[in-house]
Order: sequence, then structure tokens, then C-alpha cells
Amino acid sequence: EKIKDLLPDFAPSLGGLWIPEGFTISCSSYLQGLWKACEALGATLNIKETPNLTALKEYCHVVVACGDSSFNFLNLPITFDLVKGHLLTFSLEDNSFSLPFNIVGKKYFVMDTTGKKLHLGASFERNFDSKEPSLEIAKTLNLEEGIKMLPCLKDFPILGCKAGIRLMISGRLPIAGKVAPKTWVITGFGAKGLLYHSWCAKQLAHSLINDSPDFLESPLRRFF
Repeated sequence: EKIKDLLPDFAPSLGGLWIPEGFTISCSSYLQGLWKACEALGATLNIKETPNLTALKEYCHVVVACGDSSFNFLNLPITFDLVKGHLLTFSLEDNSFSLPFNIVGKKYFVMDTTGKKLHLGASFERNFDSKEPSLEIAKTLNLEEGIKMLPCLKDFPILGCKAGIRLMISGRLPIAGKVAPKTWVITGFGAKGLLYHSWCAKQLAHSLINDSPDFLESPLRRFF
């Protein structure tokens, strides 16, 4: 009933659970803030491409944290899947619609900080030919279900789409461990990076400082 009162446009037959303490994190703002915190502690950032790990041999420790590209650098006998996700972005410029809270269900709806754009996502594609976004595929896999949840969506113009790749590893948890004398890996977060990243990173940091994987909980080093 609370959801119906706050958002009459939401499909009433679907029901819902109102979580007043819930909030949405802007990933770009969060990462910028995280980097500033690291910088304040003395970290430096040097961004450059590297063809392989051999080019990094002068470093004391190398941590491979490249998401779906991690296995381009490591030859590990680990079963993994690449799952593509598309989202659609709609313009709210020419109407008075406003989403008072973000929605998570079979699809999610998120307003941007300006209140002028609405994002709908995301698909889970296990078979795909390209990592690049496709507007037609994004519409096919998101639009019908999105309109069922929020019928007024059909009236909003589509601005475009984005796509990303999730690295999924058997066990449905990320992995972290030492794979060579100076080389570590942390990857396989799938769609749960925000949930697991801090928990995993703290353990990995202790492992690096002590040069021992024993500080990683066993589910993370299940392959090492």
C-alpha cells in the first residue's frame, strides 16, 4: 500500500516491498571518493596499458583485478562464464514524471542525479557475439518486462543504451589468491561487486602486507 501511495504508476498487480532505508550509490562518484581516500593515505595512480604481466616484473606485488579480462593475463584452470548486461536510458525532459525511489525487481529502475534520465536494466545474456552495446538487443531484453512493471515507460523516448560484461565463477563468489611468487588475483564478482568488494579487498590487503594467502577466507581461495 505504501508503494501504491508513493508511486501510483507502478503496476499494482506486482506488489512490492518498501524499504525506507534503501539508497542507490552512484558508482562513478563512489569510485572517485574511494580514490581520494587512497590518495590521502599516500597512494599514487599511474594509468597505462600493459601487454602482459612480464612488463610488470619490477614491482614487488602485482594484483590482477581486470574483471572479465583477468584471464587474458592468467592461465588458470578455473571454469568461468561471461554474462553480458544491457541497460536502456530514457529521457524525462518533456514530462513531469519523477521516480520518488528506485525500483529493484525482475528489472531495475534508477533515476540519474539530474532527475532528467531514467535507467532500466539489466539483461543477463550468456550467449552473445560482441561486447559492444546494441540498442535493438537492449530493447528486446528489457523493454517488455520494464513496461509491465512501469506502464508509463512506453511514453518515454529512449536516449540510448550501455552494455557491460560480468565475470561469473563457479561457486557464485569472487576469488582471490596468490597465483605466482609476486602475483595475486581478485576477480569474479559478477553482479555483486558493490556487495563484496570491501570484504574481499581488506583480506587481500592483509595478505599482501604479510605475503601470505592465509588471511583470505577459504571460499575466496577455493581454487588456490
